[in-house]
Amino acid sequence: MMVRLRGFFVVMSLVLVLGAAVVFVPVAGASTPVAVWHMDEPAGSTMNDAVDSHDGSLQNVQTGVSGFQGTGYRFNGSSSVVVVPASGDFNPGNANFSFVVHVNFTTVPSAAVVDYDLLRGPTQGAYKMEIVARNNRTKAKALCFFQGSTGKASLVAGPNLADGRWHTLECRKTSNTIYLLVDGAVFTKSASVGSLTNTGPVSLGAKSYRGGGDWYQGLMDEVSISIN
Repeated sequence: MMVRLRGFFVVMSLVLVLGAAVVFVPVAGASTPVAVWHMDEPAGSTMNDAVDSHDGSLQNVQTGVSGFQGTGYRFNGSSSVVVVPASGDFNPGNANFSFVVHVNFTTVPSAAVVDYDLLRGPTQGAYKMEIVARNNRTKAKALCFFQGSTGKASLVAGPNLADGRWHTLECRKTSNTIYLLVDGAVFTKSASVGSLTNTGPVSLGAKSYRGGGDWYQGLMDEVSISIN
């Protein structure tokens, strides 16, 4: 798990949830952030990358709202999206790969919206983090999805997140496992998806193609992508 502390990132141990048991699992190797978006811009149409030049373009996103740390963004659920241009840094291949998003929302995705895209790779969906509706659309849960050269896998787990509180979500892929972290609790699934190839833009809060879709309604802050 990667935690921001005064501008630095600290790799923490993972708490693995296996039924009723809780096992502490050390992270193998340090993650290297290739993009970190603090979302602290008070105004404007650009989301600044704190570690490189992966700036994003804001479309109908409200800036300067109360965030997880400092200020964050509000997505309106119908037309808000951030698009980050394609980069080789978002094309991890066989390396371990992870991304972190902080969210705060109260509305479960409707049947019309289907689900919320929080972070999405290219149009083919090589990797993404979503909020999906469960229990007759009374609960909202986190989902991680990876599609590589040899297969695809998804994992839905954790509590209802539509409670108006900030939640820290992370999706992680290794050579033989995918992980979903929800506020420090770790859920796993054995899966070998192969090499991840991303040649398209990264989008936050919605799809970035075919007119958008899967519109997120809520707050977002402190998003990062890492490779190790």
